[in-house]
Amino acid sequence: MEDSWNVTDNFIAYLGLRWDNFENMNGDGETFAEIKNQFAPRLGFSWDVYGDSTFKVYGNAGRYALPLTATVAVRGASKSLYSEQFYTYTGVDPVTGAPTGLTLIPNYNNGRDIRYLNNEFGVGKNPETISDQGLKPMYQDEYILGFQKQITDTFSLGTRLIHRDLKAAIDDQCDYRPIIDWALANGFTDNGGIFIEPADKTQNSDIAVYNPGFAFCHLYNPGRDSVFKMDVNGDGVLETVELDADILGPKAKRKYTAFEVFFESSWDRAFLQGSYTFAKSIGNTEGGVKSDIGQDDTGTTQDFDYPELDAGFVRLPAERPSPQLQAVR
Repeated sequence: MEDSWNVTDNFIAYLGLRWDNFENMNGDGETFAEIKNQFAPRLGFSWDVYGDSTFKVYGNAGRYALPLTATVAVRGASKSLYSEQFYTYTGVDPVTGAPTGLTLIPNYNNGRDIRYLNNEFGVGKNPETISDQGLKPMYQDEYILGFQKQITDTFSLGTRLIHRDLKAAIDDQCDYRPIIDWALANGFTDNGGIFIEPADKTQNSDIAVYNPGFAFCHLYNPGRDSVFKMDVNGDGVLETVELDADILGPKAKRKYTAFEVFFESSWDRAFLQGSYTFAKSIGNTEGGVKSDIGQDDTGTTQDFDYPELDAGFVRLPAERPSPQLQAVR
């Protein structure tokens, strides 16, 4: 909804309100993330200083919320397969460069023929376990202040200042150590659930039906306390796991400031427009992608996966040790 008012003959005020609901579903059509009733106000003005349209001052302030990208459902919430195998070989094909005489050997990490990373073994994950129960949208506040002045009958010059402040981001967090620490502190033992890797992880195995894929990576708002639902001990019942923000990692921060100079010039049959922008972005998250390493997994970059990946953040040790950590692979 948006409307404008002529406060005076040369001053216009704008007022708007956007209402968003976001719902994301996995490959089976099950909802794994839903964000309701996000209200984003917009305010703005335009002032014709001299009343003859030769000098305009304008500004606006608004909040903008962004939904999760669809790519999150492809791997993070659906039946993904991510395996690792080791082979020996006796030679190399001189044409293709491919190894020949392959022999499968046990994986060095778990002693089995195959290892499934991130617990992705082709079995669907419980949609209730993918996202923080209080997940907020990725949103930022934006402020713009500028002016445009007519210099001649055919030429005008303007500038504007832009500032954007990220208030909340959505990314995945793949550090299962805080979950194990929570489980041990709440009386759970290493006899199932997140503590073991089933020997037979296939779509038809009994354990896959009983205990579907445990999602190692969870969607959350970096810097906020999180509440996850997950089957910690493999008994088919979802526990409520509450984790503090300072354990999960740092707050997502990004402040963008830009100063733009632009001009417009028109003649009888020609129009010329140009601009120059000086901008600076400060923070620990670029946005949906991570261009410095070429990662284009929108919304699920390596940012915030583990606290150690964030410069300057030190993860505090758990109140009680977790010797069973090496059993989780």
